[in-house]
Amino acid sequence: MKFAYDLGGAAPHMKRFQVNASLLTPGVPVIKGGANSKGIAACTVNAAVGVIGVTTDIATFVNAQQADNSDTERAVTVIINPNGVYRAKLSGGAAENTGLPRVPVTVVSSDGLTVTTGTDWTAPESDEGVIFGYDGANMGKGRKIIASAATLATLGVPLPNDTRVGDNFIRIPFCASPYGYETQYVQLTTLLTQIDCSVAVNTTNVNFRVVELALQDAGNNGAFNSAALIMANGSVWSAGLVV
Repeated sequence: MKFAYDLGGAAPHMKRFQVNASLLTPGVPVIKGGANSKGIAACTVNAAVGVIGVTTDIATFVNAQQADNSDTERAVTVIINPNGVYRAKLSGGAAENTGLPRVPVTVVSSDGLTVTTGTDWTAPESDEGVIFGYDGANMGKGRKIIASAATLATLGVPLPNDTRVGDNFIRIPFCASPYGYETQYVQLTTLLTQIDCSVAVNTTNVNFRVVELALQDAGNNGAFNSAALIMANGSVWSAGLVV
């Protein structure tokens, strides 16, 4: 993930920190170390308590003196803005760069309030998520899902056009935080740089909340180029936060 902007308009502010273990992928959220920690550590796919920020480079941890007596400190550069918003690519699975599945319409809808497909909208649970027109009559149009069933998604605001058999949509199991009825925390991919859209939203662990979605249609290869803009729910630099 990469820095997108700061809610207060600030430029990225960066600091160097010793690592607790090797961090070999840039763009990874890191958290404060616990008791006896040697430095900052990577978060996990579904928990990020005490976020320091997001890395911009890598470091390989050293646990022994060097033959040439060189410094054994290994540090990474971290963007530490407490109000920082980061652009994270949407992945269709736990592995980075997995394409988002395209969901084809199987039954015509004449009111724009339902989308019927051969896909189970409850696996992962898509209620309170988003459906987005990948191609066809509603290409580029996104709507929040207010109810889900085995093959049916119900929308709160109608699509501008009837759905047609064969039109493709992509679905995201979460929405931007201002539109959610409860707190939704996204789950990260294995390398912690993207968002795994193959699982239901995480509502229990302190993680990252979605500020906005940047969904792309077929014309922009949106299955591989869609993203969410997210921010840490628990930065150690936030005033009054105890972690």
